[in-house]
This record gives sequence, structure tokens and C-alpha cells, in this order.
Amino acid sequence: MAREGGFRVLGPLEVVDGNDTLIDVGGPRQRAVLAALLTSPRATVSTESLIDAVWPHALPLRPRRALQSYLARLRHRLGNDLIQRRGDGYAVLVEPEDLDADLLVRATAGEGNPCAALDLWRGAPFQDLAHWPPAQAQSARLVQSRAEAAALCVEHDIRASRFTQAASRARELLIDHRYDERIWSGLIQGLYHSGQQIDALEAARDVRQLLRGELGVDVGPELAALETEVLRRTVALPAPSASVGDHPALPGLLRRYGERFFAGRESELALLAQCWSDVTHTASNRLVLLTGEPGIGKTQLATELARRVAGDGGLVLYGGATVETSSGLSPLIEAVRTQVRSIGMPDVSPRDRAVLARLLPELGDPAPATGDSDVDRADLAASVAGVLSRWAGAKPLLVVLDDLHWAGRSTFSLVTSILRASPSLRMLVVATMRDVPPDTSHQLDELIGDLLRLPMVSTLPVSGLDVPAVAALLGERSDLEPAEVARRSGGSPLYVSYLIACPHTSDHDIEASILARVGRVGTGVAAALRTAAVIGERFPVGLLLEAMPDRAAVVDSLGRAEAARLLDPVDDCGQQLRFRHRVVRSALYDSLSTTERARMHGAVAEAIERRSEPDPGLAAGAIAWHLARAGPFGDGSSRGRPAVAANGRAPEHTAPPMSTTGEQERPGRGRGPGDGSS
Repeated sequence: MAREGGFRVLGPLEVVDGNDTLIDVGGPRQRAVLAALLTSPRATVSTESLIDAVWPHALPLRPRRALQSYLARLRHRLGNDLIQRRGDGYAVLVEPEDLDADLLVRATAGEGNPCAALDLWRGAPFQDLAHWPPAQAQSARLVQSRAEAAALCVEHDIRASRFTQAASRARELLIDHRYDERIWSGLIQGLYHSGQQIDALEAARDVRQLLRGELGVDVGPELAALETEVLRRTVALPAPSASVGDHPALPGLLRRYGERFFAGRESELALLAQCWSDVTHTASNRLVLLTGEPGIGKTQLATELARRVAGDGGLVLYGGATVETSSGLSPLIEAVRTQVRSIGMPDVSPRDRAVLARLLPELGDPAPATGDSDVDRADLAASVAGVLSRWAGAKPLLVVLDDLHWAGRSTFSLVTSILRASPSLRMLVVATMRDVPPDTSHQLDELIGDLLRLPMVSTLPVSGLDVPAVAALLGERSDLEPAEVARRSGGSPLYVSYLIACPHTSDHDIEASILARVGRVGTGVAAALRTAAVIGERFPVGLLLEAMPDRAAVVDSLGRAEAARLLDPVDDCGQQLRFRHRVVRSALYDSLSTTERARMHGAVAEAIERRSEPDPGLAAGAIAWHLARAGPFGDGSSRGRPAVAANGRAPEHTAPPMSTTGEQERPGRGRGPGDGSS
């Protein structure tokens, strides 16, 4: 019954039969089992992963038996062939067209109608499982996909010359996506081409006032140019939509990255272009690992290469790993499946097709597994290599594997096997990976080490943009100094974009991104870095040790923070450290509550006093600076109190906390330390 209906997760979890009648799938735990399977449809989810998902806090007495009971009831209600056992895991074989989340994601990747996918939205994804951790992560991704679908939907209406409908739809979508400039652009174009020039100009003024008044930024160059064209009556009619049979040269996700502005990276692109030339002219294969910190522009660099390769007639495949990938679908298999859906399955042997059907059910009946994992893995590698060889026979291949640090052993084994077994395959694999992977596990280090031992594998570190590249990203923003933005952001394109949007204070999004990164390194690291943020952009290690109770834990945390590229040494002796990016310190400082911040300022003041700085005057000034912010938590210190008592606050010339290092910060305007204040 369920196969004739569908699965809905864009809202409360629902399963309907062919008559659109709801099927009862049981209570919260049983629904969580089904939801865990639906977050990785058609992929094998291990038993341990299911147990962790269903019981994230406390396990029952016999968790495997309880899980099997829930699965048995789901099979009874949905059909025994829908949920299948695979080794020590399970997979739900729901077809892509039967899962609303699949339809939404595929539509944003250019594989469906975004307007139809948008109509599937019934509310927050997995709404009835809002407090279930896996649902929260999946919900965030689907909310982002919805925003993308909204913009694409309006663009489709414009390209199909449905101008009145585009304007009407844009007004509705702006209720939930009020800052999306692409939807505003659709509204303006829809109004203009419907003969409503005055209304189009009013819409252009509305979005300009909205962004300036609420975000403090101006409209982007595309929207500004559109307003000028509307005023001059020079708006060109849009190109018609591509037909259903047309297949874009770039996979959908890479097209989305390609819409972002790209600057710099000439030397990196030259090296990648040389690698591409090598594999195309010498009939060989290569793998280049792009490494760097989150947000540094690894995927953007790979996208720029992909755009050039596609323009030269090469075939581009894309697959991305996620935190769930280690127990789910390999990004290389994902890349193959996306391409199969786009241009069809090449002419391969029935054996290869049947082996691939183990992971891609749409290919037909799968070949039975042998039970020997090594043999099955070798079969899969040979079959994938067979498909890639067929495609590479017609045109050379560029395969982009994104976020490889989330991939599991099966992905590394598959990639390694194909590189070794097919040395004459005209294929360049470009994989992106964080230079310090999350949860730096020994297993991942081992897998990366094995990969780097192959002669055709090399790494390309991706560092921050230089000042000219940052200036190119800033464009006509004359209110921002490129050198200052480059310094504050460390040249990270992600941080540059945040500083463009909010140049004087920490934006919520960048703060959340930084705090999530710090949290992945460890809770102890987060505690040490927050105290360091109170001390200053640079800080003496000895002072931090004095201010925190567990010295051994602090030393360990500082080492891990350096390894995660959050801190850099100031001197060769390691006596002073500094935050790698000022925005990192700003986010950490702003994340403290008012009470906690005051308490920590008081603790730092007492620590400075205990250290007996050689320059008493300098120490007294620094103590006074902290005491002015400590309030009632500064009673334990006395050396800086006279300076505060003189006029109720630290003197204007008193250095912020970095005075303990012998260098002063300029007092700033903002509430956080990002511009020099604390």
C-alpha cells in the first residue's frame, strides 16, 4: 500500500496509501525509527546508528530487541519489501518520487520543478519530532533547500514569461524570505514586464530601505543594476527556460556555488588546470585533496575548476559527504547516481548493473551479496570503475567529492580501489577536506595517510585570500577598507561575506558558525577560549593558566585549539598566543551572558594581580580595565581599584586586556571585542 502512496516529512511525519489515506505508523519511538531511515533513503543505516537516533540519551534494557520490535511493526504496516535488512543495518527503499524531501532537494539541484516541490511544504520538517536530534539537523538542511526552491520558482516563472504569476508568487514568498534578493528581483521583473514600471520602482525602493534599515547593508550589484534598468526602461526579456530534455553542464549543487562571486586563486587554479591537462592528454587519473579551514573557499575553488572543465567539454560529476555519510551512501556513488539520472546508464555489463543495484535500487534487481565484505567491496569498485570508464571513453571526467572529512572507510576504500585498478582512466578527482577534520579520529588519519601514499594523489592547501582578492569581493563598497577586511577575516571568503553584511559587529550567522566549530573541537576547548577571549586578541598563556582552575586541561585545550587552527603562536617560545581571526574572538566573547562575562573579567583581574607583573603601573591599568567590566565580581582585587574609583570607570588611556602582553588595543565602539573592545 505504502509504495502506491508517499512519505511526507516536510511537516509532521506522515505516510499515505494510494488513496491519500494516512497510515498509522505507531508511537514516537516507532516514528523515530522510520524517520531515521528516511533521513538516508535507500542507504543502509547501521543498527547502532538507529539505536543512537531513537534513544539519544538513555538506552532501554535490550535496545536491539526493542529496535527489532519497532521494525517488525513498521514492516507489517508498510509492507515487508519496503524496509530491508542489509548486513548489520536496514534501508528503506522509498522511491525518490515518493518522498517529499527528495523531491525538494532534487528540485533545488535542477532535477525537478521547484514550484511543485515548494507546494509540498507543510511546516517545519519532522515537526512532530522537533526535539529529536537527527530531525533538527535534517530540518536545517531542508529549510535551506526551501529557500533555494523559492528563489528558483520565481526565476522559472520569469523565464517562462509568466510575469503576473511571478510577481504574485514573489509577494507571497517574501513573507517568509524577506531578505532574499533573488525573490525581490523576480518581483521587480514580474511587475516591470507586466507593464507596472512604477510598482517595480517602488519594490526596488522597498528592498533597498528594508536592507538598509534592518541589516545595515545595501542591495547587491545585480539588484542595483536592475533598478537602474527599470528606471531607464532597458530591462531585457529573460532567456526562455531550458526544455525538460536539456541537461546542464554542471550538477545542480555546483551550479549554486557557481552563482557566488569568485576572486583570486590564480596559482591554485593554474595547478588544478595542469592536473586536468595531464589526465586528459596522458590517459591517466589523479586525485587532488583541497585542504583548509571551514569557509576558506575549497568548494568555491573546485566549482570554478568545474565551470572551466564543463566549458571545455569535460564531464563533471559531483557528490558530497555529510555527517551521516559514514553509515550511508558514498559521495562517489551519489555522484554516479546523479549522473545516471541525468544522462542515463551507460552500456555496461549486466553484472556491473546488478552490483550497482545494491546501492541504487532504481537500476533493477541487485546481485546477491557474497557475505564476504572484501569481495563485495571489490565487486562494487570494479562496477563503478566500469561505469566511469564508459563515460571517460567519450569525454574526460572531473569528479568533485565535497567534504570528504565526513566520509567513512567505505568511501576511501572505493576511491583507492578505483584509482589503483584504473590507471589509464581519464579522470581527475578533486576532493575537499578540512585541514583539521572534526573529531580528529585516528581512523580518519589512517585513511587519509593510506590515500596519500598513492603516487597519483597530492594535496593543495587553500589559504586565505590576499588583499587584492578581498578588494575584488568588496566591489564598490567604498565604506570598507580591503586591508582591514582581509585582516579581520583572515582572508576567509565566508568571513568576508559576513563582514560585508555586518562590518562593525558580530553577525548571528558567523557567531553560530564559529561556535559550532569550537564546539566540535571539545567543550573544554570552548571554556578555555572564552576565557582567552576575555583577556584579549593576544594573551599570555601564563595568565590564562592563572585565571582557570585546571591547568592541565587548559594546556591540552590550547594544543587542540592550535591544531584546529583557532589559535596561532605569537612567539617561538609559545608564551603568547593569538586568535587566528578576530571574528573568532568576537563570537566567543559575544556568546557569554552578561553575568558570566562580568565574572570572568573579575577572575582575569585577580589573575593579573597574582602574577605580579614587573611593571606595576601597567598591571594596575589592565586590572582597572577588567574591574570596570567586572562589577560586583571584582571585589577580590585591589591594585586596579583606585584607577576605577577615580571616575567610576577605567581611564580612556588605559589599555584593554592586551596590555598584559605589552601591546595595546584601541577601545572600540561595539559591545564585543571584534573591533578592539571587550
